[in-house]
Amino acid sequence: CLPPSGVSLDKRGTQADRSTYRHEVEHLRQEGGPVTPTDISSARHAPLSPRMREIVDAGIEVTARGGLRGLTHRAVDAEAGLPPGSTSSYLRTRLALTVAVTERVMAIFDESVTGLAHRLDARPLTDEQVVGEVIELFASWLAHPALLLARQELAAEANVTQATYDEAAA
Repeated sequence: CLPPSGVSLDKRGTQADRSTYRHEVEHLRQEGGPVTPTDISSARHAPLSPRMREIVDAGIEVTARGGLRGLTHRAVDAEAGLPPGSTSSYLRTRLALTVAVTERVMAIFDESVTGLAHRLDARPLTDEQVVGEVIELFASWLAHPALLLARQELAAEANVTQATYDEAAA
């Protein structure tokens, strides 16, 4: 189970609410040219709906358990206990699903590190207190191993994908 959080997909207010999301993507299509994953990501504007959060958090669990190869729409539907096809109604492609999971994982980590920074800036602390705060942060991450495993899987894929792109460009 992932930590409860008021975090949207990212700190800029990313969302995946399907009506707004689809409306914005359609608007981009009408402007002409292809719609890229970056366009899709930037087309989202509000906090996650409860259903979308359920889907993305289930995606984190699936990624932690089966790696990115196991991250499929069907696997996420099963993990979340949703009818088949539910995930693909929100996130049409595997790329969109992967991006949503990545953004959620990074948002959770970003929120916890930002929270630590605010706590450290809020009052003067001794070195021992700072160490205690950092240990508390790490302990909170260790309490959610699926989140750590998913982050590692996503980071490994990012390195492989980047290396592939770099090699092809050379």
